[in-house]
Amino acid sequence: MSSFRCLWVVVAISGNVYASPEVNLSVAEPQTRLVGPVSDGRPPAPVAKPEPPVYRVESSRTVRLPDRNLTIRRVQPPAIKPAGRQAVPEALPETSAESEIHDMELLFVSATVHQKRLTHLRWWTEGREHSAWTDINFHNFSGITGFAHKNRGYGLIMGIGDDETMPRGAWRPRPPGSFLLPQEDADNPKAVDVAEAFASLYAQEKDKLIAARLGREEAARKAASVPPKPPTDIVLHIWDKPSRPLTAAEKARRDAAKGGRK
Repeated sequence: MSSFRCLWVVVAISGNVYASPEVNLSVAEPQTRLVGPVSDGRPPAPVAKPEPPVYRVESSRTVRLPDRNLTIRRVQPPAIKPAGRQAVPEALPETSAESEIHDMELLFVSATVHQKRLTHLRWWTEGREHSAWTDINFHNFSGITGFAHKNRGYGLIMGIGDDETMPRGAWRPRPPGSFLLPQEDADNPKAVDVAEAFASLYAQEKDKLIAARLGREEAARKAASVPPKPPTDIVLHIWDKPSRPLTAAEKARRDAAKGGRK
């Protein structure tokens, strides 16, 4: 059985990172910050739909499906407008915080939240798996895409699920926001950096992260309470692809294939 060491994470704006036999860490990282938007349940801005082409119908057939109609229309090749060149927006000026990020890492995280109060966390760095227990509800992080810590950026890709059971002998955190790592991970600086980054980020952005999670949960409840819309009919437009003259290379391949069949 693996032994464990505790990461007691305490955020102090003026302090030093130090280690004791219990791996007692005092995190003083005011540059720990969110990178990118935070999803809070509000719908995204609407996107303009392209203008549909005008179809000249040659024939049409409708089939009744169990819950809707399916109409298949054979049409003449439509005149599809070529996509216009979109104006390239000017690059936003780089903020001083972003300019301080010296390195980026893609962080793959798997989180299981037990009874909404204890999270078992797994993540991978350099092909190696690490794990930890924490009393932070990691649903609070499911609305972000990235963060930075110690001038290092992390892009977050997380899979998360809930478990209404509590594992037998599960660790009960004492100081809020603490992490428990297996011995081999507590001795790994990269594993400690990730746990420290999450703890520091949560300590500094706790109110914002919780408010965003509550917003997402409220939006999900409202969406679930809305009766589903009745199925809409399906209309498919099909047409023959206009032929084009063969290129010299295509003609050569065709002639060679014909010669091989003689």
